[in-house]
Amino acid sequence: MNYQIINDRVLIKKTENTKTSSFGIIISNDSSEKTMTGEVIGLGEGKPLESGGFRPMTVQVGDTVMIPKGIGIDIKIDDTDYIVVREDEILLIM
Repeated sequence: MNYQIINDRVLIKKTENTKTSSFGIIISNDSSEKTMTGEVIGLGEGKPLESGGFRPMTVQVGDTVMIPKGIGIDIKIDDTDYIVVREDEILLIM
């Protein structure tokens, strides 16, 4: 599927939030968690400026980022879950 991301939007591939105990047991993400992580797959040009240009994006393709749950638009491409968010909704680059 071909797609083009516009303006200051970021396409993020959701990653499974899991924790591993000191004994090596994998613990699934608790539903009370308020954030999720993912890998940046694609970017728009940046935030449009009044001067007609774009402010460059801070995040880059391949970055792992943390975003709050409940924001953005969930989409599915070729059976893979993604989320589209604005760059300013990203909490941090990990």
